[in-house]
Amino acid sequence: MTADVMLDAESHSIAGAGGGTGRRAIVWCEPDQADLVEEVRALAGIEIVCAGAPSPAAAELSARLGAEKTDDLRRAVFDVPHDVLLLLTLGGVVREERKAILDRAAATLTLEPIAEGISDGGADPVRSPVWLVPAMRHSAPMRLFEDCRESLGAVRSVNVMMRCRASRGSLHARLTDAADTVERLCGPIELLDAAMSGPASTAPESPRDLHGHITVNARFAQNCCASIHVSDCGGTWARGVTVLAEKGCARMTDHDLELVDLGGNVLERSSFDATAASAPARLLAEEIDAILDPRRRQREPYPLASTAAVCEAVRLSVCTLQSESPRKLLQLIRT
Repeated sequence: MTADVMLDAESHSIAGAGGGTGRRAIVWCEPDQADLVEEVRALAGIEIVCAGAPSPAAAELSARLGAEKTDDLRRAVFDVPHDVLLLLTLGGVVREERKAILDRAAATLTLEPIAEGISDGGADPVRSPVWLVPAMRHSAPMRLFEDCRESLGAVRSVNVMMRCRASRGSLHARLTDAADTVERLCGPIELLDAAMSGPASTAPESPRDLHGHITVNARFAQNCCASIHVSDCGGTWARGVTVLAEKGCARMTDHDLELVDLGGNVLERSSFDATAASAPARLLAEEIDAILDPRRRQREPYPLASTAAVCEAVRLSVCTLQSESPRKLLQLIRT
């Protein structure tokens, strides 16, 4: 799905960034995310036309953002003309109403995976475009790496690190992004071992209950291995990917890429604009630009079923202290 798709006649139109009537956003967030919204607004040049929160702070939030207040997100996406819904939290959004909200929103950028678990991975798609952001697959360094990865030969080992604080996304979100990154580089995970530490005192009943720090070791059918380290208690935002291949190594962050051969010679070194704004705000603004500008290259959404299966396998491994297979979980859910 892309941001320039035609919606049904009753839906709000998506205005491209290159022209039109402006860039209007509805925001649903926690009070401690207001600073993030303000940064995104300034960087992306959007107008916050309506704002709400899953708490009594909705009035204070809307006043701070200079926007119409809402306590009912479903009614807001029906009644308020907009170009994008910034869904920064799922708090206060009743599960049974999510599809109706996403169907009606012009386009949705969400910090949180919409699927509750693997059983939702194959759910009926919504009619309007939905993207989990920020996505490593859409970062400038990753796009450049994809263009030149053949020069490194077959991928043999990958390490992915992603961390943030809770107001910038859940551990479930970081794990989803990391799982997608690993499988995009290495192929489907055959078997994984996961461990979790942190403040949780009870076993997580769904991937959405994961909280703290997680490490994952992954094995594949081909000659490849990978490790993942994710946290929602990391304070500052950071993402890093290291790819070891037959002919060299690639290292990526949100704004840098370096490729070297086996002799240590630099094949490519690129740095992308890293403004004074915080990393998540800049990345969200870039996603808004890409989605609201029909001239930009089409963006693929996450493969929901496979990433949901990896997250569920991680949860099970944390609880059972045993290896788990995402592919077997997918087979079970599909039979």
